[in-house]
Amino acid sequence: MERLPKRTESQAAGDVAADLLSAILSRFSNVVPIPQSRDLGIDFYCELVDQDGYPTGQIFNIQCKGTNEVKREGKNFSIAVKVTTVNYWLIQPSATFLVVVDLSRNSFYWAYPREQLAKSSSWGKQKTVSISVDMSNQFGLDINDMPKGMRKLLDARLPEGIETLIEQFDIQRAPVPLDDPAHPSGLVHELMSIADTMNVAYRLQQRMVSMTTRLQDETLEVVVSLRQKSEGLLGELDYTPGSARLWPADSNIDIFTFEFGAGSCKDVWLRVDSAVSEFEKSRTRENHAELLASLGELIQLNRDIYWTIEEIRGYM
Repeated sequence: MERLPKRTESQAAGDVAADLLSAILSRFSNVVPIPQSRDLGIDFYCELVDQDGYPTGQIFNIQCKGTNEVKREGKNFSIAVKVTTVNYWLIQPSATFLVVVDLSRNSFYWAYPREQLAKSSSWGKQKTVSISVDMSNQFGLDINDMPKGMRKLLDARLPEGIETLIEQFDIQRAPVPLDDPAHPSGLVHELMSIADTMNVAYRLQQRMVSMTTRLQDETLEVVVSLRQKSEGLLGELDYTPGSARLWPADSNIDIFTFEFGAGSCKDVWLRVDSAVSEFEKSRTRENHAELLASLGELIQLNRDIYWTIEEIRGYM
């Protein structure tokens, strides 16, 4: 019996961690486990599904690391990963997340190594690289949706994925034999192949530009519409009997400066108008983000005004 294989504590922790994580991931994605014999640095291929269970086409990879206890280092802790594994992550067109499973607490911590690795290239000469994991990037057994931070990175990864595919094509293709007259047909074929690939990349870029423009137009249209709706709701509140008690005549408060949950109409409208103005001047990604933020404020403000009207009417 002494010559039988033995399951190590590390293997047991890894198996339990993988099973736990797979169960959690299955709540918001289709999970395909990678057999250990084929594991080159990715444990799960996943496809995000929407709230109705339909696949979205958004693919991401997961590398799982199980431990019986995370050794905390303040707000972070580190995981050593082989450079060969890291290089494998970097050639993936899909986002690759590292998830550490703390079995003692049933807690999961995630990191997006690509961002860290992009800040330095010195790790390429090492055998291992230390990946820092932020303790705030944590989720538990009770989640049903992809963590917001992971989802945000996944959504932003689509253009990078296209760039990665083009980059890998450029690295792996053989040099064009420009000075070899013995292979003119091969030269033409190679150049045409490159031209076709670049044409595909160009069409993808054009499609992304078209999608971005349409999204920006729709955002602006919705913001302007809700801004007008907000004024209409405030007018309705002003004409609702009993609303004046919210801003007594002897106070410094009026209907425009009254503080709803989202803030006062005066302040919210000022921020919205500023965001619209800046976006119309320059349609940058930053200005679009500000426009989206103002949209969120408007939605909340309109809800606040609506429910205030309903509450006042309920007292009558």
